[in-house]
Amino acid sequence: MQQIDTTDTNAKNTAADPDPRLNHLERRLVEAFDELWNSFVDPAEPVYDVDGTAWNSLGAGLPGNGGAGVPFRNEQELAALRNECRTLAVANEFAINGHENRISYIVGSGHAYRAVAARGRDADQSLVLAVQLLLDEFVRLNHWQRRQQEIVRRKDRDGECFLRLFAADDGTTRIRFVEPAQVAAPAERMSDPSASFGIQTDAADVETVLGYWIDGRLIDAGEIQHRKANVDANVKRGLPLFFPVRKTSAAPKSCCGT
Repeated sequence: MQQIDTTDTNAKNTAADPDPRLNHLERRLVEAFDELWNSFVDPAEPVYDVDGTAWNSLGAGLPGNGGAGVPFRNEQELAALRNECRTLAVANEFAINGHENRISYIVGSGHAYRAVAARGRDADQSLVLAVQLLLDEFVRLNHWQRRQQEIVRRKDRDGECFLRLFAADDGTTRIRFVEPAQVAAPAERMSDPSASFGIQTDAADVETVLGYWIDGRLIDAGEIQHRKANVDANVKRGLPLFFPVRKTSAAPKSCCGT
């Protein structure tokens, strides 16, 4: 008489007909987890933008700068936010219009300069004329009115503008722009706080500037004019004008323009 393997048959029957109580418990467990997940609230959610970017921490100032609260701690972070604002300045119509309007309002077509004798002082008019000719030559050689417009745009876009003065052999002064990225602490001075951000200062006074590290070379402060904006006096580098609204301005606009 043939023997039947009841063990294998029972196993197959169990797999084909699972216990309905287990199905019910499994379904209830999945529903409970779904409900729990839907009601979960990330406690950090309020400090993130809709694009997932974390808000800047309050008081996240630069070390040694008196807690000025600037949104960059090193040259890399400064370069990143500057690049964001530079992109905005060429790709967003509102930022472009804002820059152009400020240029028109602040300098227009450029300033005019007239040499006069000091109030209450008599001066030889030939000397006044010589000074006027010197001013006119400076304006002409440096395309000064056009350069004034660029200074405003650079200062607003980058938060700062570097001008370098060159003494020519003929006694005139030539002015050229220095890119912000060129001003950086060399590798051997990275651990020196007085050389941070490429600006060499007195070790005991951050507002006493001794020189600027440009392309790895220390240039005397007397040869550089650094115009910075939107930061305190004890912060070495400036902050772009549109930094606070860069995300809003870069966001896609609806068909209604809102």
